[in-house]
Amino acid sequence: MPNTKITLQKWKDHYSYAKKVYIVGALLAAGLASLIFAVTRYVPPNERAVIIQMVDTYADPAKMNADIPELLAAGQEYDTSLEEVSFLTIAYTGDDDYEGSQVYTVQVYAGDNDIYFQNDILTQRMINEGYALALEYLEGFDAFSEKYSDYIIWEAIEEDDEEKDEDEEQTAEPEEHAYSVDISALLGINQRGAYDVRGKYALIAINSENANTCFKVLSEMFDRFIPAEEIQ
Repeated sequence: MPNTKITLQKWKDHYSYAKKVYIVGALLAAGLASLIFAVTRYVPPNERAVIIQMVDTYADPAKMNADIPELLAAGQEYDTSLEEVSFLTIAYTGDDDYEGSQVYTVQVYAGDNDIYFQNDILTQRMINEGYALALEYLEGFDAFSEKYSDYIIWEAIEEDDEEKDEDEEQTAEPEEHAYSVDISALLGINQRGAYDVRGKYALIAINSENANTCFKVLSEMFDRFIPAEEIQ
């Protein structure tokens, strides 16, 4: 008659032979659970979210998590339907970084992001190609300008002659708009180790679906992250 009694030794022997199967099974189960969560978790529509892309060689959006509740609350003062403020990052080392350039280009063309933190070259490129919103038309700009006028970048974009209307005066001066703001003074972000703001600019993408709310959140970042002694 076979010995079917379960003993501690039998468990040890069984585990010794089958432990790799258990380990692989546990890893597969964890991976599957993570995938299910990623696919099924609720993601608010673009018009109810403010997405800030921090473009640089290194950024750690997770270090901004503690500030998100206050930024979200500020945005909700203007738009009660706002559900999420999030910081993301695109690793980008320059145009010779093929992978980073591809990811960045796709993100800009897709139009899923609202605010870009980036260097002057990328900022100027987005402005020239018509992907930056003129900030002076947004609600709250006048109050922002009174407090932070030194950080607003006014710029006139010259149109190509062939794009001008035939009846338009060729000698007319192009109109200036506030397309971006200098964020080098947002030292609180540096102090968190989240992003190096030195020599960086922020703009709101032209296809943002809640630009006024985004500007409110951006204004709150200026209020929170500029040291008091830096404000004139």
